[in-house]
Amino acid sequence: MRRLYIHCGLAKTGTTSIQRFLSSERERLRTLGIEYPEIGLNYSRIAHHYIAEQLNSRAEFNSDAGAVGEFLNYLRAPDRRPTVILSSEGFATCLYNRRTRGRFIGFLRSTRKLNDSVSIVFRIRPFSQYFDSWYIQRLKSGTVSIDMRAYVHESRRWIINFFRSLKALKDSMGRECIIIIDINEGGGDAVSALLARIGLADMMIGTNVPRHNERLGLKKAALIYQLQSLANAADRGSEAEVAALRAGVVRSREFPEEVYRYRVISLTEANRIQLVARKCTLPFLKELVANATEPEPEAYEAVSLANTMLSAEDCEFLQQSLPAELRSSSLLEAWRKGIRTDSPNQVFSH
Repeated sequence: MRRLYIHCGLAKTGTTSIQRFLSSERERLRTLGIEYPEIGLNYSRIAHHYIAEQLNSRAEFNSDAGAVGEFLNYLRAPDRRPTVILSSEGFATCLYNRRTRGRFIGFLRSTRKLNDSVSIVFRIRPFSQYFDSWYIQRLKSGTVSIDMRAYVHESRRWIINFFRSLKALKDSMGRECIIIIDINEGGGDAVSALLARIGLADMMIGTNVPRHNERLGLKKAALIYQLQSLANAADRGSEAEVAALRAGVVRSREFPEEVYRYRVISLTEANRIQLVARKCTLPFLKELVANATEPEPEAYEAVSLANTMLSAEDCEFLQQSLPAELRSSSLLEAWRKGIRTDSPNQVFSH
């Protein structure tokens, strides 16, 4: 029986751990009749981002060319492995984007002609927590508005479109093709949960899977947020200066006594996100996403990145950690003049 699994993320749900495991265990998987292809891998050689990028591209699409064509040819080969796995968060973008959704579904239909079954796999966490984590990730890359109200509004719109995308997927491919893995499956371990779903739970025995937690610490997140806010003020900083400082802060050493368990979306806004998710959940998805759409179970105090102050010791540590060319940045100097280092750090964790 020929089977294809396309793991679409979502991002910030252990995707990097899954991709690193599958790429590092490629040879052992082959002995079990499973292929994690080397076709369409990104520069780090762990995920099939180039296949997703071709599907997402604004260029004219040709399914017989590029990584997509190469992958479809592999599926046609008589000596291919019975089970094939692809993984890229970019596939979720293909489905979510109305411009490329039809192209992605067309790709899925092509793969179904070459397999006995095609499964599209998502791993999800409570949506409010997902967007909280995604805010920090995008803050790190400079692709998010610092206006939290605008971000929450954007998040709620994303949820509506995401569920519409899953309906389009069901209507085109059938309910049976959709696999949704709850964040708590496999004891919360992304790799274990995925392997169990494809019948490889025993493969985890004796396997030490490294974890990849790339969440910004609170002090770094607050610093980047405040620098961006300052740059947004009239005549303050340039995009190049902000980008260089942002990258320098991300790469710098971790602050002493840094905090990683914190929220930036308030409980009220988080439950607004959860309510939209629950209202948008279609009947065929209710059981699959029940845990991800539950209201937040307990109160917490969200961190204000604008008001999280670095101590004098933190500022000195930052000065030592940043490259020499960034220490004299005009934007960093303006930030130094505007902070009160005599205030205690305002750190709240959940």
